Amino acid sequence: MSFRIFNLHVRLSLVLLALLEATVLLLAPHLVTWFGLGSFGEQLGTSSQPVRAGAIVFASFGLLSLLAVGLYSTRQRANLTGIAVRVVTAIAGAVVLSALVYYFLPDIGIGRRTLAMSAGIAVVGCLAVRVALERLLDEELFRRRVLVIGSGHVTHNLRDWMASRDALQPLPYVTAFADWLARTLAQDDEEALLAYRERAPGAVQAHPTEEHFLPLYIALGAAGPHAAAHRSYAGLEGAALSMDAYEFRQAA
Repeated sequence: MSFRIFNLHVRLSLVLLALLEATVLLLAPHLVTWFGLGSFGEQLGTSSQPVRAGAIVFASFGLLSLLAVGLYSTRQRANLTGIAVRVVTAIAGAVVLSALVYYFLPDIGIGRRTLAMSAGIAVVGCLAVRVALERLLDEELFRRRVLVIGSGHVTHNLRDWMASRDALQPLPYVTAFADWLARTLAQDDEEALLAYRERAPGAVQAHPTEEHFLPLYIALGAAGPHAAAHRSYAGLEGAALSMDAYEFRQAA
């Protein structure tokens, strides 16, 4: 599921991920202080040493760093190990940037030990959030996403195209072959597709050589077994070149 902001499609799952990770980053310094693990251990169970401003700084740099390493991109393809490396790198960057701010604005500093402990909690928490969402959501945030494009023609006979450039109607075999292909894809008849030169009407004339038809198999195969075919464009160039375009989507 996604929605549009300024002509950009934003996936709801990524927004949820960012909100959960922001919560982890924001709470980390507070947790360290509340449990007396940080720089102000004598204040166990309290937040009398103000950490709110420092936590906001740390969380802000953490989110920006996670964004900078591509962890909120729909095109990121790293596996869980690669994601872990990116999370550690991002949190390390957030620590360095936060330390610089605390140096110049000491009143909002949270202390070195608190910052270090917060970084550890942030790494573990962000990874836990991502693993949990991967298991709970159908959209599978960590799945590799690849677009495969097969470039060719439904019919491609250049000799006929050059001889009939002034024709107003498509050649009979062009329409017959294009219609057969549409029906065969809709019926998910892989056997007929593989034997198209014997079964399709006008196949040899539509494709004297096969290089402009074979990419169809690559795109169809990449979508997986029983992929749904959708003809997104139907058109002709001249009387002999069918320019139909198909989209193949994974079966539900």
